[in-house]
Amino acid sequence: MRRHGHARVSADDPEAWAICDGCGFTFNHNNLGFDYQWAGQRLNTKRALKCAGCRDLPNDQLFVLKLPPDPVGLKVARPENYAVDEVTIRITQDDEIRQTQDGDTRVTQDSQD
Repeated sequence: MRRHGHARVSADDPEAWAICDGCGFTFNHNNLGFDYQWAGQRLNTKRALKCAGCRDLPNDQLFVLKLPPDPVGLKVARPENYAVDEVTIRITQDDEIRQTQDGDTRVTQDSQD
């Protein structure tokens, strides 16, 4: 006598059997389904017939988002001149402002006058 596993046997309504690719148990073929995974923006089958307990949910990390295009740029852009504002005074560990031999305040870059 053969082991039927999880497959139902009926003389009145015979059904095909199949082996689950995940666990290896015998099931009725109509109780098995394909495993799917994301490929771009669609689900593709992995061509593995598995029972409900072995089937995986598609991993959302493999889904590719379709991003909208970048906005149209300005024809005459007027960026701010940040270099004018970025003069940094150099300070010692004792919170004293460093000065040159001439008495000028020492900065990390030349000021834009």
